[in-house]
Amino acid sequence: MGYSRHFTVIFHTFVLMQIFNLFNARKLRNEFNIFAGVLRNATFIIIVALIFLLQAIFMTYGRRVFSVFRDGMNGPQWGIAFAFGFGEWVVGALSKLVPGGSKGSKTTPQENLSGDKISIIPHIELS
Repeated sequence: MGYSRHFTVIFHTFVLMQIFNLFNARKLRNEFNIFAGVLRNATFIIIVALIFLLQAIFMTYGRRVFSVFRDGMNGPQWGIAFAFGFGEWVVGALSKLVPGGSKGSKTTPQENLSGDKISIIPHIELS
């Protein structure tokens, strides 16, 4: 694999990992099904589709404008990029199984050393 093609594949893999991670970012606090309610959020679907479409166009026809390899990527390279992207879902699922992890914690308030609960969202008392 040549120098330019190598960086094209790495960049495309990175972007696909970010696209796949958008689904992970929708669910927090031990919500395991990252696809729950995704079809009810038209804005999310449009944005993900637009990002993917533009990425595919850039990787295929970008050439000099985006410093992409002149012949784009072949099928196995696309497959490798998608495999790494899918890996984001696997890592996201595994991270939710870790007890006490940032995504695995079920507690919303935090406690300071004296045991007092501290609210994550500040509130304003009106008189």
